[in-house]
Amino acid sequence: MLLLTGLILVVVGYLILFTVPSDATFERMLIQAFVGMGISIAGGIYLMIYIYRRSR
Repeated sequence: MLLLTGLILVVVGYLILFTVPSDATFERMLIQAFVGMGISIAGGIYLMIYIYRRSR
């Protein structure tokens, strides 16, 4: 479950990060960048927990 959740969060984070329209305002770009990076980092944490549990 952690693997699937982590992968989904990483993919969604990257989609949010890289789907900013070119004519977006600075505030929208900044918000999408922080949200995308945050979700990707959360997914990475889930993946690290999964790898840690599998390695024991």
